Amino acid sequence: MLRWVQVGYVAPVLVVKKGSNLNIQSIEDLTRPGLRVILPNPEYSTCGEMVFKLLEKKGIKDQVLANVGNAQVRSHAEVATAIKLGHSDAGIMWNGVAHNWLDAVEIVPTPYEYDEEIRVGVMGLSYSKKQELIEEFLQFVEAHGEEVFRQFGYVKSPGVEEPSAEMPPGPALPQPSAEPEGQPSSEGESKPAAEAGAPPQTPEQPELAPAP
Repeated sequence: MLRWVQVGYVAPVLVVKKGSNLNIQSIEDLTRPGLRVILPNPEYSTCGEMVFKLLEKKGIKDQVLANVGNAQVRSHAEVATAIKLGHSDAGIMWNGVAHNWLDAVEIVPTPYEYDEEIRVGVMGLSYSKKQELIEEFLQFVEAHGEEVFRQFGYVKSPGVEEPSAEMPPGPALPQPSAEPEGQPSSEGESKPAAEAGAPPQTPEQPELAPAP
């Protein structure tokens, strides 16, 4: 590996149906009697493992699971689909996947309380034959990557995270210089038309008198 640049986080987020009036504001609200909750199955999902550990840490695992029943699923799309169709009231899923379902679900802003962190990064490979281009791209990622991934939801606590420092603009691409005809050149002198890119003018030939 040449080097690695961090651009964001993969993190569990609490989601509800878009426009929900159930006033769900925290993971603790998932213990509310009668609430229909859907969670990723910890046997198949790292997100599920993180969620179950947090529920145990808070001492609310049994109350939440009473609202989950058999609604433990393998994929995060199943969480979003169940909420969209009204089969579930709330659930937890990966942030980046939830971002793809914002037409149907809302992400509830909650503080990040999980013990683990899963970072997202861009890696340059050391065996590349064009390492100078890899380095140029990594510099672009350092300047813009965090903001791009933020726009697609890859933050630890959507809506409550501290704003990051403004990233400097990336390196500008060189622009071809073109100087119009007759304008001063870099040496301060006017360029002839031929040097400025105009086609050379053919001098007029004098007319010959007809032979007697």
